[in-house]
Amino acid sequence: MSYLLLLVLSAQQTSAFCSDWLSDYSTQSGEALNWINSMGGPLRDERPVPFPNRAYRRIRRETVQSQLAFVGETLSFIAQLFNNANMSAAGWNQTSTEKFRTNINRQREDVLHCVTVTTLHKYFRMLEKVTLLRTGGSRGSWEQVRWETRAHLVQLDVLVQPNIRDQSARRRRHHP
Repeated sequence: MSYLLLLVLSAQQTSAFCSDWLSDYSTQSGEALNWINSMGGPLRDERPVPFPNRAYRRIRRETVQSQLAFVGETLSFIAQLFNNANMSAAGWNQTSTEKFRTNINRQREDVLHCVTVTTLHKYFRMLEKVTLLRTGGSRGSWEQVRWETRAHLVQLDVLVQPNIRDQSARRRRHHP
């Protein structure tokens, strides 16, 4: 009996935590975009691998839980790219870069408390191989990674915004 009560309380806490994360997402996402924009010079559209637009279109038709899993997975792959030890060649502002990495890692940890992870492994592995591994982490390859990361952050924001609006509407109905 106490195990069942613990399970129910844990599920309620997880649900409340995820709800809090979702309501804070816009702030965190905006900060991540600001940090990635301020890390280096102007971003250039230099796509080393095709952006996975199809995956983003497909996930928009899925459940909120699947969308959150997709967000968590994408943030995990972005964190892996930027936790690379050989970032010195990028020549980016270290403070902005560190704040960006901290922000992404925090978002990743928070959303992964809500979900199980799924799909973009092949894309991010190819991105890392074509940019960082092939060039030894050159400045140009880091700029390509920065461009791709910004594109992901924008698409994740587009994906999550309807869920934030739905949650806000539900709160207004329950708490007039």
